[in-house]
Amino acid sequence: MLVVSGGAGTGKTTTAVAAARARLKAADEELLRLRQEAARSGQRTRLPAAPRVLFLSFSRTAVAQIIDRAANVIGELRPRLEVSTFHGFAWRVITGFGAHHGHPPPQNVLSQANQTVPGAPPGLTYNQLMPAASRLLALDKVRDHYAGRYTLVICDEFQDTDATEWGFLQQIAPAARRILLGDVNQSIYEGSFKPGVDPAARIADAMALPGARRIDLQAASYRDPPGCCRLPRRPPASVASPTPLSARPPSRAAWPSHGSRTTPATRRSSNSPGPPARRSTPSVSSPTPTSPPRPCRTP
Repeated sequence: MLVVSGGAGTGKTTTAVAAARARLKAADEELLRLRQEAARSGQRTRLPAAPRVLFLSFSRTAVAQIIDRAANVIGELRPRLEVSTFHGFAWRVITGFGAHHGHPPPQNVLSQANQTVPGAPPGLTYNQLMPAASRLLALDKVRDHYAGRYTLVICDEFQDTDATEWGFLQQIAPAARRILLGDVNQSIYEGSFKPGVDPAARIADAMALPGARRIDLQAASYRDPPGCCRLPRRPPASVASPTPLSARPPSRAAWPSHGSRTTPATRRSSNSPGPPARRSTPSVSSPTPTSPPRPCRTP
């Protein structure tokens, strides 16, 4: 178990894909060694299939970006890197092994409303996909299938996993190595939006597993090499404080109303003899934030 922590752009995805390539290369070398031994012994031996790597994320957009970033790193081994969402992988398990275990084809992904309509087609809602797939992964033949298929399982943004997703992740090829990518500062599901998400507790859960190690990447963004997006710790004094009200131009409420429009003669009062005063154009000024905004997740 390896926990990789770092902010957006610090290279978490690239690091994980490079580890996937190294893992697949090592597996291929071991498979070649077994073949050579079988050839020298002259015995017919059933060799395992070439292993694969599973990369799980939360959204289809993130999946597409992972595939794009991985191309140059993993090279010719790209077909053996499977990238999927949690729900997408659960659906794959159900359609692959559910036919004889309560989920006969054809299956459909239904909304909560559609499922209650009389005559609705057979299927599951999104909230039912992972629990159903978890029950299938508990079967010996299904568990053995994925145990032989994956040598490494990677989870992106794992700090946002809830209890169901975390348990589901542990059931996929339990003996395979795990790489968990995350950052507590990039959590977008913590709170009422997705109950049960606690980034700090999730990292603690991961570190409590046998053999867990943690790597903290340097706080430098490879998406911004010149450092143009870095914000100062404290804004300059000329920017930190908003413009005092006394120094601002008069608001529109202080101008003469349309019903009491003045003439050039009335503008010239006895106290200020001279040319008529020009009406100034108001400007809108807003205070500059005194602290940098919270970083957004960049999938």
